[in-house]
Amino acid sequence: LIAMPLAVLLFLFFPRLPGAFWAIPRGAEATTGLSDTMSPGSIVKLVADYEPAFRVQFVSAAPAPEERYWRGPVLHDFDGHTWRRSSGAFHPRERLQYIGRPYRYRVALEPTHQRWWLALDTPAESPASNVSLTYDNQLVAAEPVSEPVSFDAVSYLRTRSLEPLSASSRREDTARSRDNPAALALAQTLRQRAGSDAEFVTATLEYLHRGGFVYSLTPEPLGADAIDDFLFNTRTGFCGHYASAFVTLMRGAGVPAHVVTGYLGGEWNPVGGYFVVRQSDAHAWAEVWLEGRGWARIDPTAVVAPERLRRGLLDLLPDALTTRERLLRSSEWLTRLLQQWDAANAWWSDHVVRFDYPAQLDLLGRLGVRSPDVRYLGWAFMLALTLWLAIIAWHIGHAARPAPPDALSRAYARLCRKLARVAPARALHQGPLSYAETVSARRPDLAPPVRALLERYAQLRYGPPEPGTREEGIEEFRRAVARLSLPAAAPVDISH
Repeated sequence: LIAMPLAVLLFLFFPRLPGAFWAIPRGAEATTGLSDTMSPGSIVKLVADYEPAFRVQFVSAAPAPEERYWRGPVLHDFDGHTWRRSSGAFHPRERLQYIGRPYRYRVALEPTHQRWWLALDTPAESPASNVSLTYDNQLVAAEPVSEPVSFDAVSYLRTRSLEPLSASSRREDTARSRDNPAALALAQTLRQRAGSDAEFVTATLEYLHRGGFVYSLTPEPLGADAIDDFLFNTRTGFCGHYASAFVTLMRGAGVPAHVVTGYLGGEWNPVGGYFVVRQSDAHAWAEVWLEGRGWARIDPTAVVAPERLRRGLLDLLPDALTTRERLLRSSEWLTRLLQQWDAANAWWSDHVVRFDYPAQLDLLGRLGVRSPDVRYLGWAFMLALTLWLAIIAWHIGHAARPAPPDALSRAYARLCRKLARVAPARALHQGPLSYAETVSARRPDLAPPVRALLERYAQLRYGPPEPGTREEGIEEFRRAVARLSLPAAAPVDISH
Protein backbone atom coordinates (compact mmCIF):
# COMPACT_ATOMS: atom_id res chain seq x y z
CA LEU A 1 0.00 0.00 0.00
CA ILE A 2 2.86 2.39 0.77
CA ALA A 3 4.29 1.80 -2.72
CA MET A 4 0.95 2.40 -4.45
CA PRO A 5 1.32 6.23 -4.58
CA LEU A 6 4.81 5.82 -6.05
CA ALA A 7 3.42 3.51 -8.74
CA VAL A 8 0.75 6.10 -9.60
CA LEU A 9 3.38 8.87 -9.76
CA LEU A 10 5.59 6.79 -12.05
CA PHE A 11 2.61 6.04 -14.29
CA LEU A 12 1.49 9.67 -14.53
CA PHE A 13 4.74 11.61 -14.69
CA PHE A 14 7.69 9.40 -15.64
CA PRO A 15 8.49 10.62 -19.16
CA ARG A 16 7.30 8.20 -21.85
CA LEU A 17 9.60 9.36 -24.61
CA PRO A 18 8.89 8.12 -28.13
CA GLY A 19 11.58 6.12 -29.88
CA ALA A 20 13.01 2.64 -30.23
CA PHE A 21 14.30 2.41 -26.65
CA TRP A 22 10.96 3.27 -25.08
CA ALA A 23 8.73 1.62 -27.68
CA ILE A 24 10.29 -1.82 -27.99
CA PRO A 25 9.27 -3.34 -31.33
CA ARG A 26 6.81 -6.17 -31.05
CA GLY A 27 7.22 -9.46 -32.80
CA ALA A 28 5.31 -10.22 -35.93
CA GLU A 29 1.67 -10.96 -35.20
CA ALA A 30 -1.24 -12.04 -37.34
CA THR A 31 -3.15 -9.37 -39.21
CA THR A 32 -6.75 -8.94 -38.11
CA GLY A 33 -9.75 -7.34 -39.79
CA LEU A 34 -9.84 -5.96 -43.30
CA SER A 35 -7.21 -6.86 -45.86
CA ASP A 36 -5.77 -4.82 -48.72
CA THR A 37 -7.19 -7.38 -51.15
CA MET A 38 -10.74 -8.58 -51.76
CA SER A 39 -12.12 -11.48 -53.69
CA PRO A 40 -15.91 -11.86 -53.89
CA GLY A 41 -16.20 -14.09 -50.82
CA SER A 42 -13.35 -12.84 -48.64
CA ILE A 43 -15.38 -10.49 -46.43
CA VAL A 44 -17.68 -13.35 -45.47
CA LYS A 45 -14.85 -14.72 -43.31
CA LEU A 46 -15.13 -11.70 -40.99
CA VAL A 47 -18.82 -12.20 -40.27
CA ALA A 48 -18.18 -14.78 -37.55
CA ASP A 49 -15.68 -12.44 -35.83
CA TYR A 50 -17.59 -10.59 -33.10
CA GLU A 51 -14.51 -8.80 -31.77
CA PRO A 52 -14.52 -4.97 -31.77
CA ALA A 53 -12.68 -3.33 -34.65
CA PHE A 54 -13.00 0.13 -33.11
CA ARG A 55 -15.24 2.29 -30.92
CA VAL A 56 -16.61 5.70 -31.84
CA GLN A 57 -17.91 8.52 -29.65
CA PHE A 58 -19.57 11.44 -31.44
CA VAL A 59 -19.37 14.96 -30.04
CA SER A 60 -23.04 15.53 -30.87
CA ALA A 61 -25.72 13.60 -32.75
CA ALA A 62 -24.52 10.64 -34.79
CA PRO A 63 -25.50 9.92 -38.41
CA ALA A 64 -28.26 7.43 -39.10
CA PRO A 65 -27.19 3.76 -39.29
CA GLU A 66 -27.47 3.70 -43.09
CA GLU A 67 -25.08 6.66 -43.31
CA ARG A 68 -22.38 5.32 -41.02
CA TYR A 69 -19.93 4.10 -43.65
CA TRP A 70 -16.45 3.69 -42.15
CA ARG A 71 -13.89 4.07 -44.91
CA GLY A 72 -10.99 1.63 -45.12
CA PRO A 73 -8.85 0.33 -48.00
CA VAL A 74 -9.82 1.53 -51.48
CA LEU A 75 -9.20 -1.10 -54.16
CA HIS A 76 -8.40 -0.08 -57.72
CA ASP A 77 -6.57 -2.99 -59.39
CA PHE A 78 -8.63 -5.98 -60.60
CA ASP A 79 -7.36 -9.13 -62.29
CA GLY A 80 -10.77 -10.62 -62.98
CA HIS A 81 -11.09 -12.30 -59.60
CA THR A 82 -9.28 -10.32 -56.87
CA TRP A 83 -9.27 -6.60 -56.10
CA ARG A 84 -6.12 -4.94 -54.73
CA ARG A 85 -4.99 -1.52 -53.64
CA SER A 86 -3.29 0.71 -56.17
CA SER A 87 0.13 -0.46 -57.30
CA GLY A 88 1.66 2.75 -55.98
CA ALA A 89 1.16 5.30 -58.74
CA PHE A 90 0.82 8.87 -57.47
CA HIS A 91 -2.39 10.75 -58.21
CA PRO A 92 -3.22 14.31 -57.16
CA ARG A 93 -6.02 14.67 -54.63
CA GLU A 94 -8.84 16.75 -56.04
CA ARG A 95 -10.23 19.70 -54.13
CA LEU A 96 -13.59 18.97 -52.51
CA GLN A 97 -16.57 21.03 -51.50
CA TYR A 98 -17.92 19.70 -48.21
CA ILE A 99 -21.70 19.76 -48.05
CA GLY A 100 -23.87 19.75 -44.93
CA ARG A 101 -22.84 19.64 -41.30
CA PRO A 102 -19.48 18.31 -40.10
CA TYR A 103 -19.44 15.28 -37.81
CA ARG A 104 -16.83 15.40 -35.07
CA TYR A 105 -15.99 12.21 -33.26
CA ARG A 106 -13.29 10.22 -31.51
CA VAL A 107 -12.18 6.79 -32.71
CA ALA A 108 -10.52 4.19 -30.47
CA LEU A 109 -8.96 1.78 -32.94
CA GLU A 110 -7.96 -1.74 -31.92
CA PRO A 111 -4.65 -3.19 -33.18
CA THR A 112 -4.88 -4.49 -36.74
CA HIS A 113 -1.20 -4.64 -37.77
CA GLN A 114 -2.28 -2.78 -40.89
CA ARG A 115 -1.51 0.84 -41.75
CA TRP A 116 -4.97 2.28 -42.39
CA TRP A 117 -7.08 4.14 -39.87
CA LEU A 118 -10.86 3.92 -40.13
CA ALA A 119 -12.88 7.14 -40.44
CA LEU A 120 -16.45 8.11 -41.24
CA ASP A 121 -16.77 8.59 -44.99
CA THR A 122 -15.52 11.23 -46.01
CA PRO A 123 -12.71 12.47 -43.69
CA ALA A 124 -11.94 16.17 -44.13
CA GLU A 125 -8.35 16.12 -42.89
CA SER A 126 -5.64 13.93 -41.45
CA PRO A 127 -6.05 13.42 -37.69
CA ALA A 128 -2.31 13.05 -36.95
CA SER A 129 1.06 14.11 -38.30
CA ASN A 130 2.05 10.50 -39.05
CA VAL A 131 -1.14 9.78 -41.02
CA SER A 132 -1.71 10.75 -44.65
CA LEU A 133 -5.05 11.53 -46.25
CA THR A 134 -4.54 9.97 -49.68
CA TYR A 135 -5.95 10.96 -53.07
CA ASP A 136 -8.72 8.38 -52.64
CA ASN A 137 -9.59 9.60 -49.11
CA GLN A 138 -7.95 6.82 -47.15
CA LEU A 139 -6.23 7.51 -43.83
CA VAL A 140 -2.91 5.67 -44.07
CA ALA A 141 -0.40 5.71 -41.19
CA ALA A 142 3.36 5.59 -41.52
CA GLU A 143 3.50 2.48 -39.32
CA PRO A 144 1.13 -0.48 -38.79
CA VAL A 145 -1.35 -0.20 -35.94
CA SER A 146 0.29 -2.61 -33.49
CA GLU A 147 -1.18 -1.00 -30.35
CA PRO A 148 -4.53 0.63 -29.55
CA VAL A 149 -4.81 4.10 -31.11
CA SER A 150 -7.20 6.96 -30.34
CA PHE A 151 -7.71 9.97 -32.58
CA ASP A 152 -10.16 12.81 -33.19
CA ALA A 153 -11.57 13.25 -36.68
CA VAL A 154 -13.97 15.39 -38.72
CA SER A 155 -16.02 14.01 -41.61
CA TYR A 156 -18.72 15.09 -44.04
CA LEU A 157 -21.34 12.75 -45.47
CA ARG A 158 -21.67 14.66 -48.77
CA THR A 159 -18.96 16.10 -50.98
CA ARG A 160 -18.63 17.54 -54.46
CA SER A 161 -15.45 17.65 -56.52
CA LEU A 162 -14.32 21.12 -57.58
CA GLU A 163 -12.15 19.91 -60.46
CA PRO A 164 -12.25 17.23 -63.15
CA LEU A 165 -10.91 13.74 -62.66
CA SER A 166 -7.21 13.52 -63.46
CA ALA A 167 -6.16 11.52 -66.50
CA SER A 168 -4.10 9.13 -64.36
CA SER A 169 -7.02 8.41 -62.02
CA ARG A 170 -9.34 7.89 -64.98
CA ARG A 171 -6.95 5.36 -66.52
CA GLU A 172 -6.61 3.54 -63.20
CA ASP A 173 -10.33 3.32 -62.50
CA THR A 174 -11.47 2.33 -66.00
CA ALA A 175 -8.89 -0.44 -66.47
CA ARG A 176 -10.43 -3.88 -66.95
CA SER A 177 -9.16 -7.39 -67.43
CA ARG A 178 -9.96 -9.62 -70.39
CA ASP A 179 -11.98 -11.93 -68.18
CA ASN A 180 -15.76 -11.87 -67.71
CA PRO A 181 -16.80 -11.16 -71.34
CA ALA A 182 -20.50 -11.63 -70.60
CA ALA A 183 -20.40 -8.92 -67.93
CA LEU A 184 -18.63 -6.61 -70.40
CA ALA A 185 -21.35 -7.20 -73.00
CA LEU A 186 -24.09 -6.54 -70.43
CA ALA A 187 -22.44 -3.29 -69.37
CA GLN A 188 -22.23 -2.01 -72.93
CA THR A 189 -25.86 -2.91 -73.58
CA LEU A 190 -27.08 -1.10 -70.47
CA ARG A 191 -24.93 1.95 -71.23
CA GLN A 192 -26.23 2.22 -74.80
CA ARG A 193 -29.79 2.39 -73.48
CA ALA A 194 -28.91 5.06 -70.91
CA GLY A 195 -28.63 8.72 -71.76
CA SER A 196 -25.89 9.48 -69.21
CA ASP A 197 -23.54 7.86 -66.75
CA ALA A 198 -25.99 8.64 -63.93
CA GLU A 199 -28.80 6.88 -65.83
CA PHE A 200 -26.46 3.97 -66.48
CA VAL A 201 -25.85 3.67 -62.72
CA THR A 202 -29.61 3.64 -62.13
CA ALA A 203 -30.16 1.01 -64.84
CA THR A 204 -27.46 -1.24 -63.38
CA LEU A 205 -28.96 -1.02 -59.91
CA GLU A 206 -32.37 -1.80 -61.39
CA TYR A 207 -30.90 -4.87 -63.08
CA LEU A 208 -29.59 -6.12 -59.73
CA HIS A 209 -32.87 -5.29 -58.00
CA ARG A 210 -35.08 -7.16 -60.48
CA GLY A 211 -32.68 -9.90 -61.47
CA GLY A 212 -33.53 -12.39 -58.72
CA PHE A 213 -30.31 -11.81 -56.76
CA VAL A 214 -30.11 -13.11 -53.19
CA TYR A 215 -28.08 -11.74 -50.27
CA SER A 216 -26.41 -14.68 -48.52
CA LEU A 217 -23.44 -15.61 -46.32
CA THR A 218 -23.12 -18.98 -48.04
CA PRO A 219 -22.79 -18.23 -51.76
CA GLU A 220 -21.88 -20.95 -54.20
CA PRO A 221 -18.26 -21.19 -55.39
CA LEU A 222 -17.56 -19.21 -58.56
CA GLY A 223 -15.77 -20.33 -61.69
CA ALA A 224 -12.82 -18.84 -63.55
CA ASP A 225 -14.89 -15.91 -64.83
CA ALA A 226 -16.15 -15.10 -61.35
CA ILE A 227 -18.20 -12.02 -62.22
CA ASP A 228 -19.92 -13.72 -65.17
CA ASP A 229 -20.68 -16.75 -63.02
CA PHE A 230 -22.18 -14.55 -60.29
CA LEU A 231 -24.27 -12.34 -62.61
CA PHE A 232 -25.69 -15.05 -64.83
CA ASN A 233 -25.58 -18.31 -62.85
CA THR A 234 -25.42 -18.30 -59.04
CA ARG A 235 -26.93 -14.82 -58.40
CA THR A 236 -26.25 -15.36 -54.71
CA GLY A 237 -23.64 -13.44 -52.80
CA PHE A 238 -22.46 -11.16 -50.05
CA CYS A 239 -21.62 -7.43 -50.18
CA GLY A 240 -18.24 -8.15 -51.78
CA HIS A 241 -19.91 -9.98 -54.66
CA TYR A 242 -22.24 -7.07 -55.41
CA ALA A 243 -19.60 -4.36 -55.09
CA SER A 244 -17.19 -6.28 -57.30
CA ALA A 245 -19.81 -7.01 -59.96
CA PHE A 246 -21.12 -3.44 -59.96
CA VAL A 247 -17.66 -1.87 -60.42
CA THR A 248 -16.88 -4.38 -63.17
CA LEU A 249 -20.04 -3.34 -65.02
CA MET A 250 -19.19 0.35 -64.60
CA ARG A 251 -15.70 -0.13 -65.99
CA GLY A 252 -17.09 -2.28 -68.78
CA ALA A 253 -18.88 0.82 -70.07
CA GLY A 254 -15.90 3.13 -69.49
CA VAL A 255 -17.26 4.74 -66.32
CA PRO A 256 -14.54 5.28 -63.66
CA ALA A 257 -15.25 3.21 -60.55
CA HIS A 258 -13.50 1.38 -57.72
CA VAL A 259 -14.29 -0.76 -54.68
CA VAL A 260 -14.20 0.64 -51.14
CA THR A 261 -13.96 -1.68 -48.15
CA GLY A 262 -14.64 -0.77 -44.56
CA TYR A 263 -17.47 -1.16 -42.09
CA LEU A 264 -21.12 -0.22 -41.97
CA GLY A 265 -23.20 0.74 -38.94
CA GLY A 266 -22.15 0.03 -35.38
CA GLU A 267 -23.87 -1.06 -32.18
CA TRP A 268 -24.77 1.54 -29.55
CA ASN A 269 -23.43 0.92 -26.04
CA PRO A 270 -25.54 2.99 -23.61
CA VAL A 271 -23.20 2.24 -20.70
CA GLY A 272 -20.15 3.80 -22.32
CA GLY A 273 -21.98 6.25 -24.58
CA TYR A 274 -20.29 5.11 -27.80
CA PHE A 275 -20.77 2.89 -30.85
CA VAL A 276 -18.96 -0.44 -31.13
CA VAL A 277 -18.06 -1.37 -34.70
CA ARG A 278 -17.21 -5.05 -34.86
CA GLN A 279 -15.35 -7.12 -37.42
CA SER A 280 -18.70 -8.66 -38.31
CA ASP A 281 -19.79 -5.19 -39.55
CA ALA A 282 -17.26 -5.40 -42.42
CA HIS A 283 -18.71 -4.16 -45.68
CA ALA A 284 -17.83 -3.32 -49.28
CA TRP A 285 -19.37 -0.77 -51.62
CA ALA A 286 -18.59 1.08 -54.85
CA GLU A 287 -17.65 4.62 -55.84
CA VAL A 288 -18.44 5.95 -59.31
CA TRP A 289 -17.23 9.17 -60.92
CA LEU A 290 -20.15 11.28 -62.14
CA GLU A 291 -19.50 14.50 -64.04
CA GLY A 292 -20.56 17.58 -62.11
CA ARG A 293 -20.49 15.73 -58.81
CA GLY A 294 -17.28 13.76 -58.50
CA TRP A 295 -16.99 10.46 -56.66
CA ALA A 296 -20.41 9.18 -55.60
CA ARG A 297 -20.91 6.32 -53.17
CA ILE A 298 -23.09 3.58 -54.65
CA ASP A 299 -23.93 0.59 -52.47
CA PRO A 300 -25.46 -2.16 -54.64
CA THR A 301 -26.24 -4.17 -51.51
CA ALA A 302 -28.94 -1.58 -50.81
CA VAL A 303 -31.06 -2.73 -53.77
CA VAL A 304 -30.76 -6.42 -52.88
CA ALA A 305 -30.91 -6.29 -49.07
CA PRO A 306 -31.91 -2.73 -48.03
CA GLU A 307 -32.32 -3.80 -44.40
CA ARG A 308 -28.56 -4.40 -44.22
CA LEU A 309 -28.03 -0.63 -44.26
CA ARG A 310 -30.45 0.08 -41.40
CA ARG A 311 -29.72 -2.96 -39.24
CA GLY A 312 -26.65 -4.86 -38.28
CA LEU A 313 -25.70 -7.84 -40.39
CA LEU A 314 -26.20 -10.23 -37.47
CA ASP A 315 -29.72 -8.89 -36.96
CA LEU A 316 -30.46 -9.36 -40.65
CA LEU A 317 -28.92 -12.85 -40.83
CA PRO A 318 -29.25 -14.38 -37.33
CA ASP A 319 -28.00 -17.73 -38.60
CA ALA A 320 -24.55 -16.13 -38.80
CA LEU A 321 -24.44 -15.86 -35.00
CA THR A 322 -22.26 -18.27 -33.09
CA THR A 323 -23.81 -20.22 -30.21
CA ARG A 324 -22.10 -17.87 -27.73
CA GLU A 325 -23.42 -14.70 -29.39
CA ARG A 326 -26.90 -16.17 -29.79
CA LEU A 327 -26.95 -16.93 -26.05
CA LEU A 328 -25.75 -13.43 -25.15
CA ARG A 329 -28.35 -11.76 -27.37
CA SER A 330 -31.18 -13.93 -26.05
CA SER A 331 -31.07 -12.37 -22.57
CA GLU A 332 -31.48 -8.68 -21.78
CA TRP A 333 -29.40 -8.86 -18.61
CA LEU A 334 -26.62 -10.76 -20.41
CA THR A 335 -26.60 -8.10 -23.11
CA ARG A 336 -26.39 -5.43 -20.42
CA LEU A 337 -23.56 -7.31 -18.72
CA LEU A 338 -21.71 -7.56 -22.04
CA GLN A 339 -22.12 -3.81 -22.57
CA GLN A 340 -20.77 -3.08 -19.09
CA TRP A 341 -17.79 -5.37 -19.68
CA ASP A 342 -17.05 -3.71 -23.01
CA ALA A 343 -17.32 -0.25 -21.41
CA ALA A 344 -14.86 -1.31 -18.70
CA ASN A 345 -12.44 -2.61 -21.34
CA ALA A 346 -12.80 0.62 -23.30
CA TRP A 347 -12.09 2.74 -20.20
CA TRP A 348 -9.00 0.69 -19.34
CA SER A 349 -7.71 0.88 -22.89
CA ASP A 350 -8.36 4.61 -23.21
CA HIS A 351 -7.02 5.72 -19.80
CA VAL A 352 -4.26 3.17 -19.13
CA VAL A 353 -3.12 1.41 -22.30
CA ARG A 354 -3.27 4.60 -24.41
CA PHE A 355 -1.72 6.86 -21.73
CA ASP A 356 1.36 7.84 -23.72
CA TYR A 357 3.67 10.85 -23.99
CA PRO A 358 1.08 13.15 -25.66
CA ALA A 359 -1.43 12.16 -22.96
CA GLN A 360 1.12 13.11 -20.28
CA LEU A 361 1.61 16.52 -21.89
CA ASP A 362 -2.17 16.93 -22.08
CA LEU A 363 -2.40 16.15 -18.35
CA LEU A 364 0.21 18.83 -17.58
CA GLY A 365 -1.74 21.28 -19.71
CA ARG A 366 -4.91 20.58 -17.73
CA LEU A 367 -2.90 21.15 -14.53
CA GLY A 368 -2.09 24.66 -15.74
CA VAL A 369 1.34 24.19 -17.34
CA ARG A 370 1.76 26.31 -20.45
CA SER A 371 3.54 24.73 -23.43
CA PRO A 372 4.42 21.51 -21.54
CA ASP A 373 7.33 19.39 -22.72
CA VAL A 374 9.54 16.61 -21.38
CA ARG A 375 11.33 18.98 -18.98
CA TYR A 376 8.09 19.76 -17.21
CA LEU A 377 7.38 16.05 -16.95
CA GLY A 378 10.73 15.54 -15.23
CA TRP A 379 10.14 18.42 -12.84
CA ALA A 380 6.63 17.23 -12.06
CA PHE A 381 7.94 13.73 -11.36
CA MET A 382 10.75 14.98 -9.09
CA LEU A 383 8.38 17.29 -7.20
CA ALA A 384 5.83 14.53 -6.71
CA LEU A 385 8.57 12.05 -5.70
CA THR A 386 9.99 14.51 -3.14
CA LEU A 387 6.54 15.07 -1.69
CA TRP A 388 5.95 11.32 -1.48
CA LEU A 389 9.31 10.74 0.26
CA ALA A 390 8.54 13.51 2.76
CA ILE A 391 5.18 11.93 3.55
CA ILE A 392 6.80 8.50 3.97
CA ALA A 393 9.50 9.94 6.27
CA TRP A 394 6.86 11.66 8.40
CA HIS A 395 4.82 8.47 8.53
CA ILE A 396 7.82 6.36 9.58
CA GLY A 397 8.85 8.87 12.24
CA HIS A 398 5.32 9.11 13.54
CA ALA A 399 4.92 5.32 13.61
CA ALA A 400 8.25 4.82 15.45
CA ARG A 401 7.25 7.17 18.27
CA PRO A 402 5.80 5.06 21.11
CA ALA A 403 2.30 5.84 22.20
CA PRO A 404 1.99 7.29 25.73
CA PRO A 405 1.17 4.61 28.33
CA ASP A 406 -2.38 4.37 29.57
CA ALA A 407 -3.43 4.42 33.25
CA LEU A 408 -3.31 0.62 33.59
CA SER A 409 0.21 0.44 32.10
CA ARG A 410 1.43 3.21 34.40
CA ALA A 411 0.06 1.42 37.48
CA TYR A 412 1.63 -1.89 36.36
CA ALA A 413 5.01 -0.20 35.79
CA ARG A 414 4.82 1.29 39.32
CA LEU A 415 4.06 -2.14 40.77
CA CYS A 416 7.06 -3.66 38.97
CA ARG A 417 9.33 -0.91 40.31
CA LYS A 418 8.17 -1.57 43.87
CA LEU A 419 8.75 -5.30 43.51
CA ALA A 420 12.21 -4.75 42.01
CA ARG A 421 13.31 -3.10 45.28
CA VAL A 422 12.54 -6.20 47.41
CA ALA A 423 12.65 -9.04 44.84
CA PRO A 424 14.18 -9.85 41.45
CA ALA A 425 13.31 -7.34 38.72
CA ARG A 426 10.95 -8.46 35.95
CA ALA A 427 12.69 -9.72 32.86
CA LEU A 428 11.64 -8.06 29.59
CA HIS A 429 10.17 -11.29 28.28
CA GLN A 430 8.11 -12.07 31.41
CA GLY A 431 4.39 -11.69 31.57
CA PRO A 432 2.54 -10.82 34.79
CA LEU A 433 1.75 -14.41 35.82
CA SER A 434 5.31 -15.62 35.18
CA TYR A 435 6.65 -12.69 37.18
CA ALA A 436 4.29 -13.58 40.06
CA GLU A 437 5.86 -17.07 40.17
CA THR A 438 9.38 -15.60 40.24
CA VAL A 439 8.59 -13.21 43.11
CA SER A 440 6.74 -15.89 45.09
CA ALA A 441 9.69 -18.28 44.78
CA ARG A 442 12.16 -15.71 46.13
CA ARG A 443 9.81 -14.04 48.63
CA PRO A 444 7.20 -16.49 49.82
CA ASP A 445 6.10 -13.93 52.40
CA LEU A 446 4.96 -11.60 49.60
CA ALA A 447 3.24 -14.26 47.53
CA PRO A 448 -0.43 -13.59 48.52
CA PRO A 449 -0.62 -9.83 47.76
CA VAL A 450 1.75 -10.01 44.77
CA ARG A 451 -0.15 -12.89 43.13
CA ALA A 452 -3.45 -11.11 43.69
CA LEU A 453 -2.26 -7.86 42.11
CA LEU A 454 -0.51 -9.42 39.13
CA GLU A 455 -3.41 -11.75 38.41
CA ARG A 456 -5.73 -8.76 38.63
CA TYR A 457 -3.59 -6.89 36.11
CA ALA A 458 -3.65 -9.86 33.73
CA GLN A 459 -7.42 -10.01 34.05
CA LEU A 460 -7.84 -6.30 33.29
CA ARG A 461 -5.36 -6.34 30.41
CA TYR A 462 -6.10 -9.62 28.68
CA GLY A 463 -9.27 -11.08 30.21
CA PRO A 464 -12.88 -10.81 29.04
CA PRO A 465 -14.90 -7.77 30.11
CA GLU A 466 -16.35 -7.96 33.60
CA PRO A 467 -19.65 -6.61 34.90
CA GLY A 468 -19.26 -2.89 35.64
CA THR A 469 -16.97 -0.47 33.91
CA ARG A 470 -13.37 -1.26 33.08
CA GLU A 471 -12.35 2.20 34.24
CA GLU A 472 -13.52 1.41 37.78
CA GLY A 473 -11.45 -1.79 37.85
CA ILE A 474 -8.35 0.08 36.65
CA GLU A 475 -8.85 2.75 39.31
CA GLU A 476 -9.16 0.09 42.04
CA PHE A 477 -5.96 -1.59 40.77
CA ARG A 478 -4.12 1.75 40.76
CA ARG A 479 -5.16 2.45 44.37
CA ALA A 480 -4.17 -1.05 45.49
CA VAL A 481 -0.69 -0.59 43.97
CA ALA A 482 -0.36 2.78 45.69
CA ARG A 483 -1.32 1.27 49.08
CA LEU A 484 1.02 -1.71 48.69
CA SER A 485 3.84 -1.66 51.23
CA LEU A 486 6.52 -4.30 50.79
CA PRO A 487 8.95 -5.10 53.63
CA ALA A 488 12.55 -5.73 52.75
CA ALA A 489 13.85 -9.26 52.96
CA ALA A 490 14.96 -10.35 56.49
CA PRO A 491 18.79 -10.55 56.87
CA VAL A 492 20.23 -14.03 56.64
CA ASP A 493 21.75 -15.33 59.92
CA ILE A 494 25.26 -16.70 59.13
CA SER A 495 26.52 -17.06 62.75
CA HIS A 496 25.68 -20.73 62.90
